[in-house]
Amino acid sequence: MDSFAQLRTRVDAAREEYNQALEAQREVYRRYTGMPHPDGSQHVHHVNENLRLALERYTQALRDLTDHVLKRM
Repeated sequence: MDSFAQLRTRVDAAREEYNQALEAQREVYRRYTGMPHPDGSQHVHHVNENLRLALERYTQALRDLTDHVLKRM
């Protein structure tokens, strides 16, 4: 079982990864939404998929941390 500090580190890393993916998505929408298909749409799809995966990892890290804290109560 991971310690609170390890879980907190995972949450922080997952949050940073999510924020980077979110910023990448914003940049793609600023730059590439006017590109002709398939280049623009494929790039947007790829960035959106990265954001989805980052959010899943962030959510799981938060769940793990919450479960750990609640078990200690």
